[in-house]
Amino acid sequence: MAGRAGLCHLFYFGDLSVGSCLLALGSNLGNREELLQTAVRRLNSHQELEIISCSPWHQTQPIGGPANQPLFLNGALLVKTRLTPFQLLEWTQQIEVELGKVSTQRWAARRLDIDLLLYDELIIDTPKLVLPHPRMGYRRFVLEPAAEVSPEMIHPVTGRTIARLLKNLLRRPIYVALAGPVGTHKSALAQKLKNRFSCQVAADSQQRRSSCDWLVGDTAPDHDLALQNELSLLQTRISILDRSRRENSSAIVVSDFWLNQSLAYAALCLSKSDFLKFQATWHETAVQTLPSTLVLFLDLQPSDSRRRIQQKVADPEFKVSDKWLTDLRQALVAQTRLPEAGPVLHLDVESSTTNSEINAAIQALAPGNPGK
Repeated sequence: MAGRAGLCHLFYFGDLSVGSCLLALGSNLGNREELLQTAVRRLNSHQELEIISCSPWHQTQPIGGPANQPLFLNGALLVKTRLTPFQLLEWTQQIEVELGKVSTQRWAARRLDIDLLLYDELIIDTPKLVLPHPRMGYRRFVLEPAAEVSPEMIHPVTGRTIARLLKNLLRRPIYVALAGPVGTHKSALAQKLKNRFSCQVAADSQQRRSSCDWLVGDTAPDHDLALQNELSLLQTRISILDRSRRENSSAIVVSDFWLNQSLAYAALCLSKSDFLKFQATWHETAVQTLPSTLVLFLDLQPSDSRRRIQQKVADPEFKVSDKWLTDLRQALVAQTRLPEAGPVLHLDVESSTTNSEINAAIQALAPGNPGK
């Protein structure tokens, strides 16, 4: 999210500006409701903060972390404050400590969590604070209470309201698209998710390839046929998604491709005039098919991508174009930054936490997440 400017919508009280903020609260240890109500009172006790609306408490299943945790109570607050985002973060963390939160295993049971989801339309990406909250766009237990207190508040990265983000989660079938540079083993991951979550996999059984894959090291294709090949590949994948929408209305669908990344590939391998033709066809057809609920973007640096490709090919004479790997990654990342991409979870393929992040994301999407 770095590099994008934040847009602040400010309320003015005299000569002092007041920001509108969205907070999420949760607890699954101790007297949950009492802890949450106490947290609300403590938040409101700050002279530079006023609570405008508080959602009802929602009971939900724990997501990620150790097994056999107690159910959560979750809710949301809409507040106005003269505190800066970092001052507000410090205030929420102080309250968490006061009410007994201790540093534990990630996503473990806890007495209290207070997360800053949105601060006006600011976009912040620092080690201490990321805004919007990087996982709020696909978590039903966050969006449901948030929609009750501020349905029209804008998520500045996707450009969507809270109400629209929630509607995206409630649409069926749930569709998770896998995207990322060459070498991220998207097809293998789709099969793992099928086995782990009983997902339906939407994949091209013929494993058809983009015309620009020759830039990795294959023989260059006939450029006169490149546009035809890209259009054919696009139509094949649209048909796969349309079939998945018809046949899997109650299941989670996972594809080992993302239609939006077709634009990145086409921009690299087609002439300018052919790309404009492809782009026009994409906008006419792709927007009519199954929209993604979440994109899992499996990121990989070009040097790691090259290493993985060479290991798979196992041919010492095989040459990989570093420029193509770099250009492709940059083009794919750019696609994920566009508002039309919707919710995107960026994952470092080489990180030891990637599997747990993916598991938690799928659990947060799955029907039946609300606790009983």
